[in-house]
Amino acid sequence: MAHEEDINQLPVTERDRSFVELNILDQLHSLRRFTEVTDAIKKGRLQIHGLVYDTKAEKAYRVLEGQQSSQDMS
Repeated sequence: MAHEEDINQLPVTERDRSFVELNILDQLHSLRRFTEVTDAIKKGRLQIHGLVYDTKAEKAYRVLEGQQSSQDMS
């Protein structure tokens, strides 16, 4: 994994969230491999978003592709 060494240096809760966010980004990438998904996105008929729900903060965060952090959805 590209950033595994950096992630493993984080406190456990931050590390776990980082792995969750990386998994979400991987799933978004996987969805875009489907021709039907790609075509629908190009035609403006579909948008896909990655979200993380933080149970402690009771908030959802959008996982932004190509950026280092998540965006608060509140």
